[in-house]
This record gives sequence, structure tokens and C-alpha cells, in this order.
Amino acid sequence: MRVLWVSRFVPFPMNAGDRVYSARLAAATAEAGAEVTVLGIADEAPPAAMTAVRNLRWEGVNCAQRGTVPALLRPLPLVTERASPAPIVAAFRRLLDKLAPQVVVVDNYAAGWVMPLLAARRPAPALVYIAHNFEEKLAADIARGFSGSSARKIALLLNALKIRRLERALVKRADLVVALTERDRDELLARNPDKQSLVLPPGFTGSRAAQRAIDATVPRRVVMLGSVRWIAKQINVGEFLEAADAKFHAVGIAFDIIGDVAEEFRASWTPRLKATRFLGFVDNVADELARSRLGLVIEAVGGGFKLKILDYLFARVPVAALAGSFEGVPQAARNQIAIAPTAAALTETVIRLIDDFDALNGMQNACFDAVNGRFEWDLDGCQLAAALAALPAAR
Repeated sequence: MRVLWVSRFVPFPMNAGDRVYSARLAAATAEAGAEVTVLGIADEAPPAAMTAVRNLRWEGVNCAQRGTVPALLRPLPLVTERASPAPIVAAFRRLLDKLAPQVVVVDNYAAGWVMPLLAARRPAPALVYIAHNFEEKLAADIARGFSGSSARKIALLLNALKIRRLERALVKRADLVVALTERDRDELLARNPDKQSLVLPPGFTGSRAAQRAIDATVPRRVVMLGSVRWIAKQINVGEFLEAADAKFHAVGIAFDIIGDVAEEFRASWTPRLKATRFLGFVDNVADELARSRLGLVIEAVGGGFKLKILDYLFARVPVAALAGSFEGVPQAARNQIAIAPTAAALTETVIRLIDDFDALNGMQNACFDAVNGRFEWDLDGCQLAAALAALPAAR
């Protein structure tokens, strides 16, 4: 089974959840027997462990994305237009002819620019759309939640319309739709209920804490893992900082954000913060989690599956989250996550729990038991490879 897998970037470095998902799922699918070639803009060379995967090739193109202003004037969504400069399009045409793939994977709507190029091709390869989110709703939520300049808000609203149109076209054309959560799958297929689909939550490759006790020796500290570059993440974090930073400082709770942060966001917030630090990337995430009493999930805009939640649960860090900020974990784990409806309510929940060691330990133990033995990349790869192998006969 020859698969041409088109992504926005060849997903290295794996410094964000979407890159981790793309890299790990492509590798697992190749390990399961599919011949996978991943095409994308080259950001960084793949690590040795990824180049050694059997049946897997990385075709990174060294070129810049299309500029923002020209991309805004074109018909597809902003990230889709930016991800399709002429060198990438040429490489895609070349690989179509060279590989004659039986399947083309559109990894995220950012790679949806391939649709017109496939329309006239005969025989047409099967098309698989991997949806990292239900983008239609997410884009609309971002546009509604944006409170900056009127011009930018209008641009976000127009872009949301483009995303809705492209995502619906991708789902309609696809022979197989892959989603990370059942909710995303159901929303994506609302207009195409008979479409073949798979739900493939992320796997987990990090360390798993065999045991842990949270007591007074653990600092009065909460953490949030994840990059703060995407506008939706900046909206989420900004709203939480408004509600929480001063209150955390008043009761002696430290709040550390671990991950890549846009410099302008960091610069605008740092002078105002009392309890919060932006740590950036750290050498050992496991050590940071071991020195924390709670992990936060605060994406009120942009739910879906959050890879960070697996880092917390397998490290035995109790989780406090905004309602609607995550999907895809087993109900037994969800029942042990402290969920609050607003940033202000979540702040009070953290303050209430921070010294309740019985509650914290009960939460972390129950959540670990609920997820242990689940979320394995090799299982995802086997399911996807089997589904891909069945597509030509289905067509």
C-alpha cells in the first residue's frame, strides 16, 4: 500500500501537539506495513529514530511559506494557502507521478490545497482526511472570541467561512475520515453520516510514574504544558491569567507555563504577572511534573484531544480543567478531573484543592488506573494501515 501523506510541515521539531500526532501516527502506520512518504515544508531534519522507521520516508521541501498578505487574498484558508507555496505544489506533482500512490492522506485542513490537483487525476487515489479538530466550530469560536482590532476580527470571520467550506469539501470527498475524538467524528460527519471513519486518539510515549504521593513536600505549584503561539491558545491563557494570577499570588500558589510562548505575548504579560512564570522549554518535563500538585487544561476555545492531559495523567498529576477544554479520555478518568465552567471558577477550584492531599491523591490514582494500558501508537498504526489497505477495493 503506497501512501503519500501531505502535511503542513515535515513535523519536526515535535514541539506541539499537532506535530507529535502527525509524526507518531505516520511512523506507526509505516511500521504496520504501509509504505508512507510524508511531504511538507522542511522546518528541521527528522531525528535519527524517525529516519530509521521501516517503510517511512520524509520528503521535506526547503522553502518559505507563502506570505500572509498574499495568502489572505486567495480563496483557501490562511494556513492552507501559506502551506502551499509553488515548490511544495511542484514536489507533490512529482511524487504523484513517481510513486503512483494508492492513497493520499490530507493531514489537517492545512494540506487541503491538494484537492484541486487530485480532481482531474485518473485513476484517482483514495483520499484520507485526518482532522485534528472540528475546524469549522473552532474557527468560528476563535473569531467570536477575538477582542482586538476590527480589521483583524473581520479577517478571522472571513477565514472561518473559508475553513468551513474547505473542511466540508474534504469530508465529502474523503474515502476515510480520521478524528481524534468521537465528538469530533460525529460533528464532522453530521452531513455525511455514512462516511467511513476512524477515531484514533493519540498514543503516549512518555514516562509513566509507577507510584506517587502528593504531600507537603511537593511545592504549592500548578503547571500548564503546551505552546502559546496559536491565537486560540493566547486567548485562552490570557483569560485565565486575568482571573487567576493575582489570586494565586495572594494565597502563595505558583503557576508555571511550560512550552514555547510567542515573544509578543510573553512581553505583554510578564510585567503584570505576580504568581506566573513562562518557563519555555525545560530539560526534563517529568521532573517539573513531579514538583507540581495540579496540571491545568484551560482551552475554552478549541477543545478536542489534548496531548498534555496524557502527560499529566501518566505522571500521576491531578488535573483541573475548564469545561469543554478536552475530549477523548475514558469516563473513569473524566470523573476524577476537577472541571469548572469559567476561569474564575477554575481559579477557586485550584485554591480549594491545592492543600487537600487526600483529594489530590485520590484523583491521580484513579486517573492513572483509567488510562494505563490505553493510548498506544502501535494500535493506532495497525488500525489505520488496515483501513488504508481496504480503501482501493471499496472505491
